[in-house]
Amino acid sequence: MALAAGAVWLACLIVANCVEIDAPQRPTEAWVRARIARDPLDLTAVRALGLALNRRGRTDAAERFLSFVATQTWRDIPTLVWLVPRRIRQGDFVNATADADALMRQNIDDRLREPLIKTMIAAAGDDGARPALVTRLEARPWWRESFLPRLGVAGDIQGARAVLRALAKGRAPASDAEYAPLINRLVETGAYDDALDDRTALSGRPKAVNEPLRNGDFAAPADPTAFGWSSAVGVGGQSAVEAAPDAHGEMALRVDYDGFSTPALPRQLLVLRPGRYRLGWREWRSRDSPRRIDWTVHCADTGAVVAQDVSTYSGSGWVGRTLTIAVPIGGCRGQWLVLAPSPGERRDPATVWYTGFRLNPPP
Repeated sequence: MALAAGAVWLACLIVANCVEIDAPQRPTEAWVRARIARDPLDLTAVRALGLALNRRGRTDAAERFLSFVATQTWRDIPTLVWLVPRRIRQGDFVNATADADALMRQNIDDRLREPLIKTMIAAAGDDGARPALVTRLEARPWWRESFLPRLGVAGDIQGARAVLRALAKGRAPASDAEYAPLINRLVETGAYDDALDDRTALSGRPKAVNEPLRNGDFAAPADPTAFGWSSAVGVGGQSAVEAAPDAHGEMALRVDYDGFSTPALPRQLLVLRPGRYRLGWREWRSRDSPRRIDWTVHCADTGAVVAQDVSTYSGSGWVGRTLTIAVPIGGCRGQWLVLAPSPGERRDPATVWYTGFRLNPPP
């Protein structure tokens, strides 16, 4: 918490310095007071007086004037920039976050926006500031859809998890695109169980009983986390979910592979306990299609292969297939189900369709 608070203060100091960037020549305090005497609601003059008092070290008096400006308008950028760090130092996270939100909704310079974002990312990791941040995010400000993914990538992991779980329990849960970066970050760090628990909690989808593999019939919307089917990436491979051929309207995963390159083909992360599992699916390929891609399963921790389809294929049309997965007791807390290419010496294109994936312990 101390580190997160330190990041907040540092970011706020940077933000405060932005007040002086490109500032015009300052009017004298006497001139400002004369303007206020003529028009007590001259907000530009009131703000100038507040900043002048701040420079003289009279911060309490400065706060009274600048707070008055903030009550009259939420568009005065120098006033809000001064108030955000002031209120954070006072522990007034509700008003600090409200002022930060007002700033973020305006067309401010990146020199101001960037430290402001870093301040709010740090606030997510602070137990005292987090509730106020969640309240603001529940209002779905336009900057939320870019902030939450960045929080998931760059913020304190536990703070980001707390923010997203709080949103999931409220009226404005995060979208797949907003929470996916956090899930994938947890996967990258090897926290497979946490990633799966968060994906279940944040997606609103029920945790399927006896179905540790997701969307095996490709009927659900795409899932951008590691627990959904990835798309082919790289030269020589393409993939898409389309209506399957000769399958009465079923959806299937179509994969095109040139037989020569080494693209990253579709995969999905599993989180299986030690034991033996049976994977079943149906695939379709033409009679003359070369055998250059096959499903394998390897441990996400160590890379050890725990299943590989080496069966032969004959005929054409839809064929049912099975694969036994033996998850060892140690060193295999997560498993990648991967469609692996086997490049040949020349291009030998093939198109294969897959659907009906089911994963269950063998009887």
